[in-house]
Amino acid sequence: MRVFYWFTIGLSFQLFGHERLKRIEGLSVYIYVLKLQNH
Repeated sequence: MRVFYWFTIGLSFQLFGHERLKRIEGLSVYIYVLKLQNH
């Protein structure tokens, strides 16, 4: 799961180079992982 998590973050940073989008994507991935852990 951690590999998928870091892969998604790395991919998001490459696709969205802007700082704002980096924060938004990072937050989205973080929330997504939390939801997966809760289930």
